[in-house]
Amino acid sequence: MRHISLKYKLSVFLILLTLAPTLTTGIFSYRVLLKSLTENTRKSEMSILENQMTNFDLAMHNFETILHDLVTSESTQGFLQFRKEKTSEIYYSDLLLLTSKLDSLISQRGDSLKMAAFLWNDGDLPLIRGDSSGINLAGDYTRREPFSGFLQADASIHWKVFNEKEGPVIYAYRTIYESSANANIGVALINFSADYFRELLARTMDKGAFCVLLDGEGRIVYTAGTPAEEEKLQELLGQESAGGMLDTDKGVVPVPLADRTYLVSYAKSGTNGWRYLYFNPLANSKESIHAITWVVLLVMVITAVLSVIAAMSLYHYLNAPIGRLSRAMAHMEKGVLDTRVDIPRKDELGRLGDGFNQMSEKIRELIRDIEKEQNEKRRAEIRFLQAQITPHFLYNTLNSIKSLARLKRTEDAADMTTSLISLLRLVNSGEELITLSRELDYVQNYAAVMSFRRNRNFRIATALEPGTGDCRIPKFSLQPFVENSIIHGFAGTEKETGEYRISIHAFFKEEQLCVRVEDNGRGFRPEETAEKPEENGIRFSHVGISNVEERIRLYFGNRYGIKIESTPGAGTTVILTLPGRDIGNGSGRPAQ
Repeated sequence: MRHISLKYKLSVFLILLTLAPTLTTGIFSYRVLLKSLTENTRKSEMSILENQMTNFDLAMHNFETILHDLVTSESTQGFLQFRKEKTSEIYYSDLLLLTSKLDSLISQRGDSLKMAAFLWNDGDLPLIRGDSSGINLAGDYTRREPFSGFLQADASIHWKVFNEKEGPVIYAYRTIYESSANANIGVALINFSADYFRELLARTMDKGAFCVLLDGEGRIVYTAGTPAEEEKLQELLGQESAGGMLDTDKGVVPVPLADRTYLVSYAKSGTNGWRYLYFNPLANSKESIHAITWVVLLVMVITAVLSVIAAMSLYHYLNAPIGRLSRAMAHMEKGVLDTRVDIPRKDELGRLGDGFNQMSEKIRELIRDIEKEQNEKRRAEIRFLQAQITPHFLYNTLNSIKSLARLKRTEDAADMTTSLISLLRLVNSGEELITLSRELDYVQNYAAVMSFRRNRNFRIATALEPGTGDCRIPKFSLQPFVENSIIHGFAGTEKETGEYRISIHAFFKEEQLCVRVEDNGRGFRPEETAEKPEENGIRFSHVGISNVEERIRLYFGNRYGIKIESTPGAGTTVILTLPGRDIGNGSGRPAQ
């Protein structure tokens, strides 16, 4: 995220800043609207259903009143008193009245009732009016269903539904109680036409909707409309509480059924406990708000477009000067220090452009001063290193050559003279960066001279990985460490082999050049280490070592430098870390 361009961050931020409130408001409005319309739809469905159930309850109450009247009327009670005295004139008079009453009932309620009847517990001849073709009264009907169940019921009014092949058979009945006998002697019942209930609860249904009428035991009386698969519907209604529809008297709940979700409005009859359910696909409710949804979407799109236009205008106003500043800084990074930026404004961005121009000019002045100072410093450092071998070193070396000549060791004198000439040639060269191979030649010559002077065999063993010999390093980078090994590391020690070994190993590691200088001298204890906490960029108290690290950092940066490890009696190891490539700086100028 930190590497993404500011213009992209700014454009995304401005677009989000303008679009987010628009989209949030639009989505919130849509949800509120959807919730409001859904709630209104539920209330409307519930209102229609309650009106239907009110009419249903009135009708059922009328039929219960009729049953009550059939059982308790004077004609019925009179008939019951003389039911066994079939030769009595009163029996026939009451039978005629009761028959007329049943005929009148069938005549008046022919649209709803198919049959009205009296059945007796003793199996006596029943009194039936209306269509009795659908019932079997032959023989002892008191032992057959459904009449055996009717005759054993209590004195309240009962409603019973039987599902036959031709359709549902619906009864309402009440037992007849004779006080003199203190027992139920029969039952009065009426048989309804199923079409009556369809007409009573008929309503306009939406596409894909259907209605279900359940009796008091939760069984389907009939369905109307376009019902879902009957097996799945039966399974749903057979589940415990049927999704809550059988727990409360009325309500509206969403119910999944046959790969669709329905909004089910339901209500319970206060008269006979039957329930009426209206299954309306939830998609129908959503269709009613599609038009408003499109309006909301259109407003959101228009607002979003205007917001984006405003955001892009603001983006251009802010990003144009920032972009010019960014490009100017990129030129500065490439070394084009005379870069200037033109922002003809008087606000903060204009002042920022003026500040950049002033900074650019100041940087050029500082770099000129720094280059001058560093050049002087490098020259002083080189002169210091050269002074280390002249004149004292030169005088001692010439005296050694003179002694070899007097001893007539002409070949040794010639070799020592050759090594001294090579040293002086490198010292007096004007180059500040030389190849690692040339530095090793210098070190070899220095070790040869010191071997003659101290009459010891100081051997330099080199191991260079391919490509390392051509890498350039500051002149005299290795000589101070070889000198420390000869003067300090091997002081007071005697090697059985007579050989004092200094190994130099150069290799690449993670694109860096590593030069390991290792001797087999006496080493030193950790508390005597030359390394100390860094102060003003200097970590070593030894002047020569500190000078080498300072020059390495001056040329290549603070990530490079020197690491020293030493163990008493086991020698000292110095590791120089430098760039792992030829910097190609023939002038020897430090990297900027």
